[in-house]
Amino acid sequence: MGVWLQLTKYSSCLCAQTMNPEPSSFPQSAIELTFTGPFAWLETPGVPSVFDRVPLGTQGIYLWAIGREDGHLVSYVGESGRCVHTRLAEHYREHVAARYTLNEPRKYAAGEKHEIWPGNYGKSKRDLGDCVRASIELAPQIAELSRQVRFFIGQFNGESRLRRRIEVGSTGSPHARGPRALLGHGRGRF
Repeated sequence: MGVWLQLTKYSSCLCAQTMNPEPSSFPQSAIELTFTGPFAWLETPGVPSVFDRVPLGTQGIYLWAIGREDGHLVSYVGESGRCVHTRLAEHYREHVAARYTLNEPRKYAAGEKHEIWPGNYGKSKRDLGDCVRASIELAPQIAELSRQVRFFIGQFNGESRLRRRIEVGSTGSPHARGPRALLGHGRGRF
């Protein structure tokens, strides 16, 4: 049994629905999530900071996206049973410390992955010293990637197993990486 995530843009919200692929089971398994956003790490003109506008204590699913003229390209789907602020602050610390994989900003904004640093996770685990050196050398690229990131938050206070299932079903794979879905025109499927 798989999980589908359908997204439709309504003004400043994205509404999502998870369901079984079997049409007969849709009424019994539908869960509707409303994704609000976009937000940024740091407030920019027209885009509020996720830390200022998302209510403290919010749990749920969050989408990392890259803003484009034709919508937002989702690059990562996460979940948190803790406060989303706490989880996104952890992500930010890992990002600026070059512990995450870094891609060339212009290509990433266009939806292409072009790795400029492998980070500390995955196959090529770099030690902390290497990450510190890379964070200094790649500071301009890290700053640009930080400015590009947009977030959409879907509040979900349900059981953790279901929240994790929605997250994994949304990515198509628990280990999917890179831009995968464009939000902005009608319905999209991850």
